Amino acid sequence: MSEGPSIFGGGKEPPPPSPDGISAKANANESDEQKQQRTIKAERQQALASYQKTAKYAREGINIVYKEEDQRVASNELAHISSIVVSLKEQVLGSAKDEDLVGSEELESIEANMEALMSEAIECDVHLMSKDTRERAK
Repeated sequence: MSEGPSIFGGGKEPPPPSPDGISAKANANESDEQKQQRTIKAERQQALASYQKTAKYAREGINIVYKEEDQRVASNELAHISSIVVSLKEQVLGSAKDEDLVGSEELESIEANMEALMSEAIECDVHLMSKDTRERAK
């Protein structure tokens, strides 16, 4: 059998579909605006996934702080967690202002989760301060 092109299609395979299910040919016909919208959507999904992962980390950290016996370690960890939450909130809300997320249920949910995380961090801080006060009173 020869190595030349096949009689059934010239030896060419159709282009593989892109990750979002659109063929490469359709991608070539997309306008710059459509490509930009798809890129923004992918970046937003990546940012939201990062937010969820970091929020989970912060919650786990708060739970660890409650159990930590060493007051200094607990306070340092809580300060670190709080700074992460504040930074994350600024990042998520800052990127949302540039996109069409403003006023969406998705953004409202993120804001509510951020506020809940900050409340948990504040409650944990109050817990640490009262624990410290009790230990000093002994």
